[in-house]
Amino acid sequence: MTILLPAGLHLVACSSSTGPGGNDGTAPAAVTDLAVSSFTDTTATLRLSSGLTQLTELQVLYNLIEDLAPLLANTGLGEGDRVLVRKNPLSETALNDQITALVARGVSVQH
Repeated sequence: MTILLPAGLHLVACSSSTGPGGNDGTAPAAVTDLAVSSFTDTTATLRLSSGLTQLTELQVLYNLIEDLAPLLANTGLGEGDRVLVRKNPLSETALNDQITALVARGVSVQH
């Protein structure tokens, strides 16, 4: 799988596993761990992650992220997954509602 990062995003680390269909090359890789830093388009980081439903860990430390709504839209985030959003100016909605909703789905959120 090729991930095209928007301008201004810097890939720190990425891990993947073979998607359904085995190792015969017919299935795309599924991104499972993603660490991204951004200093210009901070909402692009979470928009990118909302479509990666195989994520088990997402690290977006030291960004300017205020809203976690794209993470709520990621139906793949659930029990046992981990999201690290420390050092971000999270909004009251993110702190009081969105993190609570992610935790209710079984996601470990560090903020």
